[in-house]
Amino acid sequence: MTDKKYIVTKFNNNGKDMIFYGLHNGKEFYEVNVCDAQSNTILGNIYIGRVKDMVKNINCAFIEFEKGKVGYYSLENNKSHIFLNKKNSNTLVQGDIVIVQVEKDVIKTKDPVLTSNINLTGKYVAVNINKSGLGISSKIKDNDRREAIKALLNEFISEDYSIIVRTNAENAKAEDILTELQTLLNEWNDIYDKAFTRTAYTVLKKKEPEYLRRVDGIYDGEIVEIVTDDQAIYELISQKSSLCRLYEDKLLPLDKLYSVSNCLDNLLNKKVWLKCGGYLIIEQTEAMVVIDVNTGKYSKGKNTAEAILKVNTEAAIEIAKQIRLRNLSGIIIIDFINMPNKEYEKQVVEEFEKIVSQDPVKTDVIGMTKLGLLEVTRKKVKASISEIF
Repeated sequence: MTDKKYIVTKFNNNGKDMIFYGLHNGKEFYEVNVCDAQSNTILGNIYIGRVKDMVKNINCAFIEFEKGKVGYYSLENNKSHIFLNKKNSNTLVQGDIVIVQVEKDVIKTKDPVLTSNINLTGKYVAVNINKSGLGISSKIKDNDRREAIKALLNEFISEDYSIIVRTNAENAKAEDILTELQTLLNEWNDIYDKAFTRTAYTVLKKKEPEYLRRVDGIYDGEIVEIVTDDQAIYELISQKSSLCRLYEDKLLPLDKLYSVSNCLDNLLNKKVWLKCGGYLIIEQTEAMVVIDVNTGKYSKGKNTAEAILKVNTEAAIEIAKQIRLRNLSGIIIIDFINMPNKEYEKQVVEEFEKIVSQDPVKTDVIGMTKLGLLEVTRKKVKASISEIF
């Protein structure tokens, strides 16, 4: 039986109340997130926006979604626009009123990214407006189950929206999946109808707090319980899950029990020691993340090829963990210790791929460059731990 738990607790950072939420495997955290307790994130919010500028040379528009706040809207990625003003064509022009969703939050100096491909997500399925087709989580491996899901949802396939079946649907009852799908479709119809009676800059849907949304994303059976020491948080999570327990030990606060401060300090440190004596240096820049692997204390008196393989293999496992823990994203370049033996190199890359395949955020291993650097990309969804602090 698993010992994994979802931990949610408040802590103070330089006078600001923050919420820490993470997945713990009984020994350590394997996923960590932090948000402002008075969260002002706009990620996932749905707005009525007004097109402020069209920029042809980069094929995009800038849409004002709140008074004085604009977001980047790619014309390449958004082929169909959800107009609220009368139009004779699908061509977007300055002044148009459209429904948009925040796809990526504000990060440092970058504007938020907006989309017309509206996403509504439940526990078992997600609906994407302006896309089409049926997708099933790659983590559902059983072919019979995949075929059964396709048969169940076949009649709901439409040109107006796509359906994504989430991992939690693997063992779900058919009626639960269908009920949730219909709820999401009804929700979109309500949002769309309401938009015609509202003005520009209206928030049509505000997303739940991040720590609450994460509850829906936890796979059935992945954890044994959810633990929080905050009464208000407990009441909110309890509406979603029967696994929630209120922690009330005043002598040993929850953040101390799980060493939250120590965990965050480690994630803000550029240097990560490996058990073998080697270490990693993790550097975040505006353009990319660079991770350097060093033999450190390990190589002395060891067979060189075997020593390098051991350090690189351990590094591959730790790097995959750190990418998820720190929420690193975008372009990630990994400089392993040089391995002349191509079979060893293949082993290390395969070990890395095995771990990142378990990451809920889309991560692609591109491969080794001619310079022996491993190229990786990870979808940018929100700020990394270091960007938050």
